Amino acid sequence: MIFGLETVPNLEIHIAHGCNLSCVSCSHYSDQNHKGVLSLEGFEQSLRHWKNKIFPEMFTLLVTRVNF
Repeated sequence: MIFGLETVPNLEIHIAHGCNLSCVSCSHYSDQNHKGVLSLEGFEQSLRHWKNKIFPEMFTLLVTRVNF
């Protein structure tokens, strides 16, 4: 624990979805029809829920892009 928060090794957030596939168990949730780019407001809202609960050791922004 750091600063009284639960430590997590890596926090990932999907900020852009551009995949045209829908593979089952997709780690970018393309099979759940997520499209577009996460707005700054959406990004802040996603993190606000966790700010007093966890302390990520690493923070990763994820972008999906597949076009054949």
